[in-house]
Amino acid sequence: MVSCGGEATDEEPVSGTEGTASAATDDEQGTLTNPGETGEQVDGETIDGKACSELAISGTLRVGENDLSLDGASVGLSAGHTGECIASLEMNVETADGCALSLNASSLSEGGWTLTGASLESCTADEVTVEFQSADSTFGLLARPDVDGDGTCLDGEALALAGRLLFASAVSEVAVQLDGIVLGGGFDSQAAEGLACSPVVDSCETVSCGQDAFGMECGGCDDGTKCIDGECQVWNCPPEGPYGTAIGDTVLNLEFKDCDGNTHSLQDLCGAPAGLFNLLAGY
Repeated sequence: MVSCGGEATDEEPVSGTEGTASAATDDEQGTLTNPGETGEQVDGETIDGKACSELAISGTLRVGENDLSLDGASVGLSAGHTGECIASLEMNVETADGCALSLNASSLSEGGWTLTGASLESCTADEVTVEFQSADSTFGLLARPDVDGDGTCLDGEALALAGRLLFASAVSEVAVQLDGIVLGGGFDSQAAEGLACSPVVDSCETVSCGQDAFGMECGGCDDGTKCIDGECQVWNCPPEGPYGTAIGDTVLNLEFKDCDGNTHSLQDLCGAPAGLFNLLAGY
């Protein structure tokens, strides 16, 4: 298990026990109850009689503009479940080069997840102190295993994460992308009361290009258009100067009145699939 500071510890934390960062309350994460004699998961041992392999993590952790490989990373995970669904997670990851990320998350009664805490250390080149911005961060699951009884073992690449965690310092912001990170192997899950079973993330549901709220890439745009607010649009509307009559110049935003006295500007047609502008003069 890796602590929030990236130092290895000998004990696997269990959600809901005193002293852990994700200890639940009735108002926040619900109440986690000890399911009984499930046994701690140890490499090669069992949870509820099932053989569990070593918990492993794979994928790429994107911190700002840098992609950090998770090959050789150490990971610790404890969870709470309601019914047959995972409803809370506490995860700590340390990459081979010392970048340490921890997060605590729980599901909401109305669906979705909330991040109750996160930290980031030794992951940026400038080594500035950053603080977690929970209101601007997102988290969810792209895929999840079924929970069997009071404990569970993940199948290979069964738990896939989605989310965009935002950290801020006095001079900059650092976004951490979780998408594409998968976990497989074994972990212990305790029964969690007062939590909901949230659906998996539906990626790119509200945007057609760029990144969605979870930081997932949703495609690009054709030539002549640019991704603006999640939609492909003509990128230079309204056009910028220089204005004039020479070749390459931009026409001024002329305004005209129609036969009913309504005012229309030339730039009102900018970005339209087609436009017809008819200028007449009578003498």
